Amino acid sequence: ERAARAVAVLGPDTAEDLFANEDPIGRRIKVGEKSYTVVGLLEAVGSAFFVNLDERIYVPLQTAKHVTGQKYVNIISFRHAGDVDLAFYDVRSLLRQRHGIINPDDDPDKDDFLVRSSNQAVEIFSTVSIGLTSFITAIAAISLIVGGIGIMNIMLVAVTERTREIGLRKALGARRRDILLQFLIEAVLLTLIGGCIGTLLGILLAFLISLGVTFVLTDYQFAISLTAVCAALCIAAVTGLLFGLYPARKAAMHSPMEALRYE
Repeated sequence: ERAARAVAVLGPDTAEDLFANEDPIGRRIKVGEKSYTVVGLLEAVGSAFFVNLDERIYVPLQTAKHVTGQKYVNIISFRHAGDVDLAFYDVRSLLRQRHGIINPDDDPDKDDFLVRSSNQAVEIFSTVSIGLTSFITAIAAISLIVGGIGIMNIMLVAVTERTREIGLRKALGARRRDILLQFLIEAVLLTLIGGCIGTLLGILLAFLISLGVTFVLTDYQFAISLTAVCAALCIAAVTGLLFGLYPARKAAMHSPMEALRYE
């Protein structure tokens, strides 16, 4: 660090990409126009917030300043050794002392820096996730209502067009519940077919997004939740059942004589 040596510590993914199964210690790598000697290898820690922490390259701070020409550090991250809150306040007090900031009221607007703990980051991420989930749920609910109204209109048209068929079936001995069950099954099958098509399109879109995230940011594990798929199909079936009930009941209540005379 003091001598600004051209050395580097590699993440495990970077070491594997560059040297495969060979030992990278003591080998030379080139970043931009500068060469570095590998002096360390980090343990695998995985990804955080869609960023792969195992594909990074670390160099001494003075070396980075010399290469980039920047005199100041934008972000400093460290692991606390004890109480998180105590470390949080210690860091903030030290930065205020170093920056000459007098802030007895502990007003964050007077600071020229931001201090965030991992707990706060998780809370922010959870808040954003809850907001996105609520927004997507609202859109899905509206879509279900609109789709259900469309199913109901389609079934009403089908009932009207098949009025004579309904009268003929009743004349041959079909009961009201038989007619009701027939149109309910048709409505549920219609929504299930739409649900299957939507599920397949959703899986395809998720797969394409995973490819894009992997290419741009980091490795993204693509997985299909059978529970979510089953829940989606069940919701589609329930939607068909609820919105198909009125057209089915209307068909079941037709009088055989009036239905046979219908033109």
